[in-house]
Amino acid sequence: MGPLYEVSDPGGACPPGRTTVPFPARRIYASDPVSDPNEELVRRWLEVKGFFVRTNLPYYLASVKGAGWSDVDICAIHPHTGEAVAVEVKGWHTGNTTLSTLADPSNYYFTRPEAGVAIDALFGHSNYRRALVVGRIGPTLNPGEALQYVQSRGVDEVIEFPTILDELVSFTPKNRSAGSDLEHAIRVLKVYGLLSGDGPAS
Repeated sequence: MGPLYEVSDPGGACPPGRTTVPFPARRIYASDPVSDPNEELVRRWLEVKGFFVRTNLPYYLASVKGAGWSDVDICAIHPHTGEAVAVEVKGWHTGNTTLSTLADPSNYYFTRPEAGVAIDALFGHSNYRRALVVGRIGPTLNPGEALQYVQSRGVDEVIEFPTILDELVSFTPKNRSAGSDLEHAIRVLKVYGLLSGDGPAS
């Protein structure tokens, strides 16, 4: 079990009058696995690219419909370049991503001011990108159109799952112990000829 992080109020992420998150469930361990397999794929993809990753960053949201907790799926920062990104993950795999699926308001909750306060507090600045991860785009929508649409909603880039999977498969070697359960599965599939791409030799 990794070190315990007490989630404190980053200037608006907690209910009014509170200085810490009032629920023990909001204590997050650094090595806790991600419960959503789609988020785990994205998390590991960022880690192999050299990012430090924080998952499920909580923030408190109040609206006319009520108040409660939400979270940013993934926040990541590269220790050498300083590149930082906040990510919303949408695992639509059985159909193509269309304009109507991109229009779903839940895709953009992480662009809300309350989420921004929590992200700013985590990174210590507001110089980060927002990325939306989706399934394959098309055929009625091309990637350029998708990017233009999400940018109009406050998101800087859209990343397709096939891109992430291709890079994970390429990175994972057959002849070296895997760094995660996910990479172990990829490695075994490669060993038995069920996936192409040898990955790095060492």
